[in-house]
Amino acid sequence: VLEEKSQIIEKTNQDLQARLKELSLLHEFSHKITSTLELDDLGTILSNFIVHTLGFKEFVFLVLDETEKVLEVKVAEGFEEDSHVYGMGFKPGEGITGRVWNKRQTYYIPDTRMEVNYLYYKGENRQDGSFLSIPLLFKNKVRGVLNFFRQDVNQFSSEEIQFLNTLAVEIGIALVNIKLYSKTRELSVR
Repeated sequence: VLEEKSQIIEKTNQDLQARLKELSLLHEFSHKITSTLELDDLGTILSNFIVHTLGFKEFVFLVLDETEKVLEVKVAEGFEEDSHVYGMGFKPGEGITGRVWNKRQTYYIPDTRMEVNYLYYKGENRQDGSFLSIPLLFKNKVRGVLNFFRQDVNQFSSEEIQFLNTLAVEIGIALVNIKLYSKTRELSVR
């Protein structure tokens, strides 16, 4: 009985340490992006954090262009030709990114071979694996989308998806702040 209780306590301690690490990372990231008022700076901070701190090799950051009504790729990591992906746009309902935009919900594909709507970034990334797409929301309105890819199937745990969703909330707020700052600057010039 004591051995069982000891294992339960050890497991609980490990879980608490993992949550503490996540909170620390979230605090660090939040601190960095709250002082950012330019979209390019946000993209750089996001890229560094996701690639170097979280260890993702392949991800895409898309931002809503309200005049064109399209989600446009602003940051792309892990493509053979990143330049082919920059500026690529997705309309509502187009591929998984467009579906996430329409439904305003995270969408996880454990195996991209089983999903007919997965577009492989319009042919730029023909690899199969796991794909995660998360909307960047503010007041239930999509401001952008984060897409993550891993080359093997079933590569995202529920805890990791939950953490990335929390990260997405912070990014959504940062996008709104950047937009407000840009409008204020534009009005002050006028």
